Amino acid sequence: MHKFETLLESAVDRNFDRFELYALKNLFGVPEKVDIVLPHYEELDFDISVEKDQKLDEELELLRSQLIAVKKKKKKDMQHIKEAFFIHKWTFNVRDLTINLDFFI
Repeated sequence: MHKFETLLESAVDRNFDRFELYALKNLFGVPEKVDIVLPHYEELDFDISVEKDQKLDEELELLRSQLIAVKKKKKKDMQHIKEAFFIHKWTFNVRDLTINLDFFI
C-alpha cells in the first residue's frame, strides 16, 4: 500500500509540475511587446525634464527643512511644558510643606 501511495504521489507531482509550467508559460504569460497601462496611470507623464526634476528636489529640500523646524519647535515646546509642570509640582509641594508646618506651630 505504501509503494502505491508513493507512486501515485510522484505521478501527481510530476503532472502538476507540467500543468504549472504550461499555465505560467501560456495562460499567464504576457508578451514583452505588449504595453499594459493601468487606468490610474494613463495620464501620468514619466518624462521629466532636468529643470523640473531640480525644482522638485528643491521643493523636497524645503519641505524637509520645514519638517525639521516643526519637530524642533515641538521638542522645545514639550521641554517647556515639562519644566512648567515640574515647577508647578515643586511649588505645590512647597505649599503642602508650609501648610504642614503651620500645623506644628
